[in-house]
Amino acid sequence: MNDYITDKKQFIVAVTDFFIELFESSLNSEYGKIEIRTFDKSNHTTQAFFTSEQEAAETAFRLCNQGIDVYFGVNPRTGNGGKKENVHYLGAFHAEIDYGEIGHKKCSTYKTYEEALSVIESFDFEPTITIHSGGGFHCYWILSNPIKVSEIGVDVLENINRALIIKLGADSGTHDLSHLLRVPGTFNFKVPGKPREVSLIANGHKKYRLEDLKQLIPAHKPADKSRTAMNIDILQSQSIVVSQSGIDLTALPISQKIKNLIIYGNDGSYLSRSEADMAVISMLVNKGLGEADIKQIFLRYGIGDKYRSHKAPDQYLKHTIENA
Repeated sequence: MNDYITDKKQFIVAVTDFFIELFESSLNSEYGKIEIRTFDKSNHTTQAFFTSEQEAAETAFRLCNQGIDVYFGVNPRTGNGGKKENVHYLGAFHAEIDYGEIGHKKCSTYKTYEEALSVIESFDFEPTITIHSGGGFHCYWILSNPIKVSEIGVDVLENINRALIIKLGADSGTHDLSHLLRVPGTFNFKVPGKPREVSLIANGHKKYRLEDLKQLIPAHKPADKSRTAMNIDILQSQSIVVSQSGIDLTALPISQKIKNLIIYGNDGSYLSRSEADMAVISMLVNKGLGEADIKQIFLRYGIGDKYRSHKAPDQYLKHTIENA
């Protein structure tokens, strides 16, 4: 066993306290368990579930000192599974904000540690806990009391995570209620030969009500018909400009409802993501956008959740466009 973590007692105390802050209410109410998960080099997963914060911390210690990246589920799990359907109660919202290039497959919004941290510290909704992952920041907004997912709806709850992602320039596609993040105090082994410690940056112990964070989701506003008509004229006279960051939604002659659907994904207005995708694609095709432009939108925004997770994403998108 390697000694990446040299002070076991300090680690166990700190990580147990972290898990207590996130999970104590859920564990006491038997809303689920803490999931610890690892991935080997062939992407094979190992999962373990705990009703004790200290036992979860001890397992994280043992795995990390074997040189293994250790993750946990942000929200409690039921049925000893780690999928979205295993999350019956939500105790915290989250955002994953990367910076720089090292260890990242996607382009980061921020170039430096200081730039990313400055945005987090100036955000109106102070994270309860901020963790440095080695290549970015993991932020948590912990609720005063866990909420039942079925009573609020998955889409509403994930839209809050999506809103946090957009407000903070966080990693897109990390809004899932079953998302995994790194256990603080462990090490990030993503870059071979350069382990980076996952460390606590701030814990203000602030707790939120669901109503506080629902303010982040913009209300659907009726489209401005005169503005839409003007944009249609513009579209007919010139092609849509695609910047490095993708399609400029403000230039598209579509309703605010469809724009919100593109940005945040399905908010419950449609029975499935497929139906939401079809509504957006039908509108975009109607406005003259081609497959390449539509792909840019689905790569960048919340509407692309199903597309980005699909086993054959381009085939799925092409088929949907053909049926639009």
